[in-house]
Amino acid sequence: MSFFKRKHDQTRLKKPFQIKIIPSIVFCICVLTIGMFALFSSKQSVQVTSTAIELSLANLLNGQLSVQIEQYLQTHIPLHKPSLFLNNHLQVVLGNRQINQVFILKDKMIESVYPNSTAISQQNSNQINRFISHYENQIPCYLGLIPTAAEIYKDELPTQEDFNQQKFILDIYSDFPISSVVDLHSSLSSSKSNKLFYNTDSHWTSSGAYAGYTAIAKSLGETPYPEETFNIEHASYDYYGNLYQKTMIKIPISDGIDIYHFSRESPIIEVEKWLQGDVEKFSSILFRNFLTTQEQQYVFLGKPYSIANIQTNLANGKKLLLFKDSFADPLMQFIPLHYETTTLVDLDLANKTELQNLRLSDYSAILFLYDINTFLTDSYISAKLEFLFPSQ
Repeated sequence: MSFFKRKHDQTRLKKPFQIKIIPSIVFCICVLTIGMFALFSSKQSVQVTSTAIELSLANLLNGQLSVQIEQYLQTHIPLHKPSLFLNNHLQVVLGNRQINQVFILKDKMIESVYPNSTAISQQNSNQINRFISHYENQIPCYLGLIPTAAEIYKDELPTQEDFNQQKFILDIYSDFPISSVVDLHSSLSSSKSNKLFYNTDSHWTSSGAYAGYTAIAKSLGETPYPEETFNIEHASYDYYGNLYQKTMIKIPISDGIDIYHFSRESPIIEVEKWLQGDVEKFSSILFRNFLTTQEQQYVFLGKPYSIANIQTNLANGKKLLLFKDSFADPLMQFIPLHYETTTLVDLDLANKTELQNLRLSDYSAILFLYDINTFLTDSYISAKLEFLFPSQ
């Protein structure tokens, strides 16, 4: 406390001293960090040269040093998770709040959406539109695009995104009949006071999936069950997801995995999963063994699959075919409550034979459901759908 009682002129001297000393301390940390990697990587004859990394205060302050460190470590140190950890934490210390396109906020991480172009999304849109136009007289078809956390929580970002997700979705939807599109944006936006996305993962939580389910059910002519109909189990409290893996930054608040249990008896009686010709059968969508691993997100339907078939004891004749990405898996806590059969298809993993074995006429509704990032970047959607059109 005595320090703060010093004379005014002594206090004035403190700020220039801080300005000079803090970068120097950080600069020393950089040097020590590189020295550690050089020491522990001696078997690979690692050398820190002026051409690889230029240790200067200017490079430190303009951000070039962290770029040079990362390039150096990628070249010399395979599987450099420790280097990713140290380099990214250094950037945070220097005040950078965006690491590898991930915003690091006080209580959460949010992945930025920066598409290089919209060419792939336009191809996907055109192919789905073609599919719907071809089958709409036989089967009701729908498209749902899921906005990311960067859109729903855009007011919390330190800088505004250049890419307007809402406008993008509306532009895509404008090419489709209004009865064929699912307004997930409004449903999520109106529920954003809830924890809709994980703090350390780009996927939606079970609460977010429930908000999505309400929009999907209404669009498909079903009445969603009220949230009070479910008993919520807090199955995990220590999940660190894909955004943590991407940045190696641990924020103070970890994630938990919630499981929604239907208050009545679950109608699900069998789950079949296909992958590369192999078929496995299960009695539940829940794979609890993953809750004790670093892949806790796989608690819903387990590891990735090409096709999954969920059979219930509902004898209502309703069957849903859902073309999906990983966002659909937690939705299976809710969607099968309305259908005798729900078939999920991952076009990325499904092969031509599996797709051509689908009997589209068996289904009472078809839904294409993708999050914005998938729709912008994955060309397999348009490519694999070609297998589902009748041969000319």
